Amino acid sequence: MKVAEITKAQAQELEGKTFDGVQKFAPQEDANGKWYISKQEVEQCTTTEWVKSLKVELEHKPKKVQI
Repeated sequence: MKVAEITKAQAQELEGKTFDGVQKFAPQEDANGKWYISKQEVEQCTTTEWVKSLKVELEHKPKKVQI
């Protein structure tokens, strides 16, 4: 799955904000320590102008969860 890479500061800026007026951004950190948002968040964003310029090209590598 491809996602858009963002910085930690950008992730903090987006936290709790909506990307379409209803649904909230959900920035996450991957297994490589890179922050990202989903393709859906980028494509459907109508609230934060700079998000539309992000490239959805990072291959998502989920964190391993130890139980």
